[in-house]
Amino acid sequence: MSPTARWVIRIGVVALLAWIVVSGAVLWTARNHTNDGLDALGRARHELDDGGLLRGDATEELRSARGSFASAHDLANGIVLAPWRVIPLLGANVESGEALTAAAERVAEVAEQSASASKVLLAQHPTTGPERLEMVRRLGAITRRADRALERVPLGPDFFVVAPLGDARSRFIARYDQLRDALRSATSGADGVERMLRGPRKYLVLAANNAEMRGGSGMLLSAGTATFHDGEFSIGEMRPSSDFNLPAGAVDVPKDLSRLWGFAPIGRDWRWLGTSPRFDVTAPLAADMWEAATGERVDGVLAVDPVVVQSLLDAQGPIEVDGRRLTGDDVIQYLLLEQYGSIEPGDPEQVARRDELGTVARTAVDALSTRAWNPNRLVRRLSDAGKGRHALAWARDPVEQRAWEAAGIAGQLRFDSLAVSILNTGGNKLDPFIAVAARLEVRDRSDGGRDAEVVLRFENRAPDGLPTYVSGPHPATDLSKGEYQGLVALNTPGVASLPKLEGLPSLLVVGRDGPTKVVAAGPLRLQPGEHAEVTVRLVLPEGLDQLVVEPSARIPAISWRYRATHWQDTAEHTVDLT
Repeated sequence: MSPTARWVIRIGVVALLAWIVVSGAVLWTARNHTNDGLDALGRARHELDDGGLLRGDATEELRSARGSFASAHDLANGIVLAPWRVIPLLGANVESGEALTAAAERVAEVAEQSASASKVLLAQHPTTGPERLEMVRRLGAITRRADRALERVPLGPDFFVVAPLGDARSRFIARYDQLRDALRSATSGADGVERMLRGPRKYLVLAANNAEMRGGSGMLLSAGTATFHDGEFSIGEMRPSSDFNLPAGAVDVPKDLSRLWGFAPIGRDWRWLGTSPRFDVTAPLAADMWEAATGERVDGVLAVDPVVVQSLLDAQGPIEVDGRRLTGDDVIQYLLLEQYGSIEPGDPEQVARRDELGTVARTAVDALSTRAWNPNRLVRRLSDAGKGRHALAWARDPVEQRAWEAAGIAGQLRFDSLAVSILNTGGNKLDPFIAVAARLEVRDRSDGGRDAEVVLRFENRAPDGLPTYVSGPHPATDLSKGEYQGLVALNTPGVASLPKLEGLPSLLVVGRDGPTKVVAAGPLRLQPGEHAEVTVRLVLPEGLDQLVVEPSARIPAISWRYRATHWQDTAEHTVDLT
């Protein structure tokens, strides 16, 4: 071989090695850009849940993801990697990388454009019914258009892709699916709200008092109806729900409720309607009870509590009720404590006071219907309230019902739900002074399942000097001033064993409650300053790798702990058991 030939070969080998090194550097850089984009999409995902897409959240994160994916795609589609395409298997990886980065760039672009368009739209302040309807319609159009744009996103070949590319592909598919879910939820929400606002619709409105709790909501103490038509809405007179109590047999009670809670006057006394946190079951019963009591058929049911009123005032500004100015900062304190003043149990004025929450809610809704909307703050604050079960909704119309489900306010439990309820049976308003802490412990079993234990600690922090109407005692009980009495109930995963409750004298309820199983016992009695513990044990089957801890709607919220994780139950919380 001639010296020239040897030099040519040497130069070719050096060039080949240099190309391989440069290709590796390009692939490494493209991989880093892709991971940066996926991380940004992951951060954006948390802001796009629960109405975040409608609010136009996460535009900066989506813009960052789009830029990272664009840079990765430019590298994957560049001249340096082009020769690899002709090499079997390796070429498939190059094609797959190029397709993945192109798809990711497209997804981030569509999501960013949708979020930006929604943000611009929500910067408007509609004042009339038609303007509100048009805003909601356009929001739905934005998310629907984005969902259609992402129906088919080619990801390229997945045959014999290398591990880093396969991992990136899996991460992207997960982010893509989450974004599509957020788009569908936002579209369903906008469609349902538009249909309700367009009307004509009549909803039963129930005002829940968190000072006297039931399962997953406050006790339903006031009732009235709201009407919706052409974007306009109003609430009629709110009266004590006890005005609409029924005789036995007036309505058919769902089998689960009658079988489990047959000792309670469910279907007759509105105060016992919320024994189960399954609002998708109790709301239709409420509609039947209302029709039986008034002859009026409603299209749906809304349950709201002081946190919803606070959200409306935060978004729309203060209101005046009976000469008092109420703001988002002081309305909860007023409704849960101050409104009762010096009212004594048995005093004729107590009926009017029990109506106060309904009056305040009605005035807040009137302000919402007569003032220009602040849509961004309104959606954000109401979304936060809905996460904590402070707003619940059910509708006969399937489109509207899908909207409430998409918004997370349908009050449904899942097969893996874990929900704690403390039902006040003392006839007082002491729930805001009962601190509840929950500790979840899980241990592996030899059969592949897990032993689970929920330890609940209760403490009565009622101070001296509370109004008697708050602290009691109610004349129909044997309680002393400031003493709390209630039932403790837990809904646990339906695929788990029947839960066993320890620490209370009387087991009252145990069995299946829809997709869950439930146990309830009592009485839990606490003098001021006293505390008590209750333990619930159950066996989780193999394959159940998560629990969804549902919010209780309590004020203050239940404080939870699992291993090193602590949280307040102001929203559902998924516990990874693996």
